[in-house]
Amino acid sequence: MNTGRPLLLPAGYPAVIRRLIATAICLPLALPALSAADDSGLPPAQLYLQSCAACHGVDGAGAMPGVPDLSAASGPLTKPIDALLALVQKGIPARDGMGMPPKGGNPDLTEAQLRAILQYMKHEFAR
Repeated sequence: MNTGRPLLLPAGYPAVIRRLIATAICLPLALPALSAADDSGLPPAQLYLQSCAACHGVDGAGAMPGVPDLSAASGPLTKPIDALLALVQKGIPARDGMGMPPKGGNPDLTEAQLRAILQYMKHEFAR
C-alpha cells in the first residue's frame, strides 16, 4: 500500500545495506518501464538490473563501496561504446579491493546484449 510517504530506512543501517534494501524495493517498480528488447528478447534495462545493478545500483551511482558512479559527469560512461565494450568483455582488474569480472559475472551475455546494456546505461545515467 502506497502511503505517499517516502521510505526512510533507519540511520543505524550501514550505507551498503540501505542501498541494497532500496534496490530490492525499487527493482519491481522499475521492471514495467523497461525499454526496447535486444536479440534475446529481454529489454536492456532488465539485463542491466539482472547483471549490473547489484554492484552499480538501480540509478548507476554505485551500490557498493569502490564501485564508480556511472552518473558522474566525467565518469566511465563518457567513453565510446566500443571502448566500454572492450572493458566489459575483459573485466576490470581490482583496484582498492573492487574489480569487475568479465561481462559483469554473467558469461551468457552476448556482444549484442552487452552493447544494448551499455547504450541503456549511457542513455539513463550519463549526464
